Amino acid sequence: MVWRSEGGAGRRLWTGYTALVARNLPFTALQFPLFEIFRGQIWNWKRGGAESSHTRKDYADSDQLQDTRQSKETRQNGLKSALVETGLVTGASAAVSGSLAALLTTPLDVVKTRIMLNAGSSSAPETTWEITSRIVRKEGVRGIFRGAMLRGTWTALGSGLYLGSYEMAKIWLKGTSPDHPNFS
Repeated sequence: MVWRSEGGAGRRLWTGYTALVARNLPFTALQFPLFEIFRGQIWNWKRGGAESSHTRKDYADSDQLQDTRQSKETRQNGLKSALVETGLVTGASAAVSGSLAALLTTPLDVVKTRIMLNAGSSSAPETTWEITSRIVRKEGVRGIFRGAMLRGTWTALGSGLYLGSYEMAKIWLKGTSPDHPNFS
């Protein structure tokens, strides 16, 4: 009975879930396309303006590939270099895109947080629009962007480490880099 009642624990537990989804979907829809754009531009810049859509096959007959008969030590050194380079490019791309997406979706995060904080109060629940209006009325537009710099910084750090280490792990497990022109 407590679970289903108007102010019961079950209802309060899920308060803000819709706002959470409403924040995460736009954030992800911004972050990953931006990530791919930034990563492609950085690889393009590092290759000296070469097309960023090259695949490993595109480099098969290129002078950029190392001789396949090279020593194991040389290939391992090249793999380490590719790991570091890919980690840095991917990490930087993810940090910038994640930070930008976080800054743009901060108003959604502020409203979501207020909804979740209000779940424990005994007052009648407010709608998303009522909460947003109250924040803007009392705190101005700055209120809706409260914490944007911290959120952007935290997301840059988290996204950079997460996606950078993910891409490095993929290369390390494969032993090659699909984005790096020196590996086949």
